[in-house]
Amino acid sequence: DEFRGRVFGTFNTVNTLIMLVGTSMAGLLADQIGSGLLLNISAFLTVGAGLLSLPLLTKQAAPQEAMAAD
Repeated sequence: DEFRGRVFGTFNTVNTLIMLVGTSMAGLLADQIGSGLLLNISAFLTVGAGLLSLPLLTKQAAPQEAMAAD
């Protein structure tokens, strides 16, 4: 509990810096390749990341379901 403020402060600072870098990169890429293509690439990567995470989520859900049955 004594480090909670420091941890959340650091987390929020890093999160804000990453959003700043990501927004800047998106702006530069949109100028180079166009905003429509950039949105399509972003959608493809988001769907791909979701599909890759499905096996991990199902593996984690199985032990919890077994415990609930007991």
